[in-house]
Amino acid sequence: YNYCGDIKKLNPGLLWYGFYPEDEEQPDGFYQIRPVELEIVMSKYTVGNGLEFDVSTNSEERSIFLLGLDHPLEYKELAIRDKSEQLRNQQRKLFPGQEYILLEGTKPVKLAATGSVESTGPCPDLKDYKLILSGEKYFLPIKQDITAELGSAGKCGMPEIYWYGDFTGDGMPEIIFVSVYDEINRFTLFISDPKADNVLLKKHAEWVIDKCY
Repeated sequence: YNYCGDIKKLNPGLLWYGFYPEDEEQPDGFYQIRPVELEIVMSKYTVGNGLEFDVSTNSEERSIFLLGLDHPLEYKELAIRDKSEQLRNQQRKLFPGQEYILLEGTKPVKLAATGSVESTGPCPDLKDYKLILSGEKYFLPIKQDITAELGSAGKCGMPEIYWYGDFTGDGMPEIIFVSVYDEINRFTLFISDPKADNVLLKKHAEWVIDKCY
């Protein structure tokens, strides 16, 4: 991957894991999670005027994303189903009034969008747009407004669900949102925290991918 951001924010010394589709020909299969070594070298060929770097791993396969942690991930015990086909069919944006079930079962976790639409079209004008997580924690119902923590909403005023799955193994799905703009994509990672009261997920990291030109 070609990277032109602040190189000091990439730490190859963390424990890095690659998330790979088990079989690209079988949507709704499971992900494979494998430890990888991160390599960062200055690009020989650049597309912009600043410093650019090539970010790669020791795996020949291209991962869906890489996750760098300061503690080991018990990936052998995780069975995360690939929801990419479902996201394609249902769209990655939630319009006001729509709801997305992130976790089914007796204790479902849902993501809903509220607000009003002021105009129609591919990129409608929205008013009071909010994203609300709802679920159960310690046998109590919880509704959590995560809109403000996202920071940016993207050029259509609606962030997209990039990926979700339970990689902490506590039964609560983690979510990666992406706010899409013409020149950059801004990602936000929410992770479950069993110690946090009255919230289902906490904002854990955010990063920006620049198109470099």
